[in-house]
Amino acid sequence: MVERVAGPGGPTESPTAQPASSAEEPGSTGRAPAPVPELVVRGPDSRQADPAASSLLLRLLARHPIASLSGLLLVLGLVTGCTVMVLLAERSDLAWRREVSAERAREQRRGARLMRSYEERIQVLTNALSALDRRSVRRADVEAQVVEVRGEVDKAVRGQVDKAMAAFETSVRTRLHSDLTRYIEHSIEHNPDLAEARATVKRFNRIDTAVETILERYTESICIIQGAYGFAREEQGEWRFLREVSHELLEKLGHVGDRVPLTLEGDGPVFRIDYTGTGFMADSSGLVLTNRHIAEPWWKNDDAAPFLADGFEPRFIVLRAYFPGRKLAVNFDTSKTITSDRVDMAVLNCKERDDLPGPLPLAAAGDLRVGRPVLLLGYPSGLRALLAKAGEEFIDANTTSEKNDPVKILDALARADMVRPLPTEGRIGDVLETKVLYDAPTAVGASGGPVFNREGRVVAVNFGILNGFQSANFGVPIRYASELLERAKLK
Repeated sequence: MVERVAGPGGPTESPTAQPASSAEEPGSTGRAPAPVPELVVRGPDSRQADPAASSLLLRLLARHPIASLSGLLLVLGLVTGCTVMVLLAERSDLAWRREVSAERAREQRRGARLMRSYEERIQVLTNALSALDRRSVRRADVEAQVVEVRGEVDKAVRGQVDKAMAAFETSVRTRLHSDLTRYIEHSIEHNPDLAEARATVKRFNRIDTAVETILERYTESICIIQGAYGFAREEQGEWRFLREVSHELLEKLGHVGDRVPLTLEGDGPVFRIDYTGTGFMADSSGLVLTNRHIAEPWWKNDDAAPFLADGFEPRFIVLRAYFPGRKLAVNFDTSKTITSDRVDMAVLNCKERDDLPGPLPLAAAGDLRVGRPVLLLGYPSGLRALLAKAGEEFIDANTTSEKNDPVKILDALARADMVRPLPTEGRIGDVLETKVLYDAPTAVGASGGPVFNREGRVVAVNFGILNGFQSANFGVPIRYASELLERAKLK
């Protein structure tokens, strides 16, 4: 007998053993048994038929068809139930897995949310810490600035307090001085015993006012006179000056001694005598009033007498004046000089008459009284006093060995506007015919300076000092100037 077994590729035939006896079973109807449908038993996890199980089922069906069919149905029911249960279990397992997966996803999302929340909180805390750090730094800066500002405020407050106290002290002193002055003036004004003191105070007040007026109005009309002269002899219409003999020639001649010989044939520099004096503008036509020993420095000069005795004539190398506020010197025309034979007074005539200061007012002939206050203006000590006022920096820049020339030094002082007369005050001690004695202190160099009275008029021309007694100086009465000025205008 051939049995068809369904295989993977379709039904196949396989030989089967025939039963040993073909006798019918008792109770059989004698009909051939119905053909047994093909039964393939598969494992739950296998797609291949189990041959042993299939053979066993076929034998059972052949022997007991009804019972076998019932058992087969039972088995099929059991298999179906098992299959259903397996399917249900798999479905339940799948649902459980899906639920577990969903729960895991939910937990992951919840964890991610918690992580983000934690990260956000950590960021907030980090920002808060950074802000605290910055605030601490700012606080330190602010505290330092507060300390600095507090120090500045304290300093400013102390400065303001000091200024306020100084202003208060000044105000109190001024008020006290004013009150005391009013009290003293009231006492003097109403006390007959103090009438003389009252007159003295008023007189001194007038003197102070007069001094200020004189200095303000007339300073620019008072000049410093610079002169330099030598000794010469005229030969064949030409003036030949005495000159120093050079050191080289002295060595060749074997000269011994400190004094340098002077000769007309000398090969050294011209022998010259430099000096300074004072003068003032006396007339608007360019006439300057001064002393005769300034206009003619060899007059009654013991140092010049030997040269004059040897037949040499004094000749000016330079003679000029510097007025305050004027940067250029004014030269004098020595051919028009007018001198007095009786007193030490002379008139010099300016060559340049442009931009000259105005003349000083001259007092009347009899305006000289003992005890009257006077003000003397001049250039005592000449260049030395002017350089002392100019300062060390100016001296270092203008008195080097190359520039150590009085002419150049005075030019520099004029350019720097440092030419100013010095005032001294005193009183008339005595009035003589040709002299006025006063105690206004002065020195060499102030000769030719004007002597003012308290009304601001020139009463004398200073010409000398008394050696050994500094407070005794002499002046020529101004009345001798009228004749000289008239002669100078005519020349």
